[in-house]
Amino acid sequence: YLQWRTGRSIGQQIGHQMAREQISDELHDWIKQNLIYINRKLTVVLEQLESTTNSIFLRSTLRNAKNEVDNTLFELGLIIDGKGPFTDSVSDSLKVYVDRFIQNSGIPIEFNTQGSTDNISVNAKIALYLVARAALDNIDRHSAANHINMQLLGDSHYVTLTISDNGTGFDVKDIK
Repeated sequence: YLQWRTGRSIGQQIGHQMAREQISDELHDWIKQNLIYINRKLTVVLEQLESTTNSIFLRSTLRNAKNEVDNTLFELGLIIDGKGPFTDSVSDSLKVYVDRFIQNSGIPIEFNTQGSTDNISVNAKIALYLVARAALDNIDRHSAANHINMQLLGDSHYVTLTISDNGTGFDVKDIK
């Protein structure tokens, strides 16, 4: 009996730890990125308040930051409910994120889909979404790009996501 209780207790602890790690990953990958956008918008407003009285620009930027707070709260609700920020198809989910990204960053994205990605697993959808989101966020932060191309191709065996930009890039030899 004691071994059974000990094993059950250890199993519960492992299950709780795995759940905490999953929640931590979701908060990092979705909520943290949203908060970074909001922080950037509010930083711009504060800088503008110190240097100008352009109230139209300030209202627009504050409105965008408020919209991002609303989106973050919505995504947080989905995470709490165990659904994640997904619609039925990965292409629709990516399109929603691309539209938000364009609104927040001002960088235009040419987003094309071809074939079908409807039959991929939920884990594959999550992976594609998170990879796309991380790539776009890195482009926004580091590349100085003014145009992005994104293509999602699917067939009965493979799904390919290609993201490219016209940013400054980097020399691989300089990476440590």
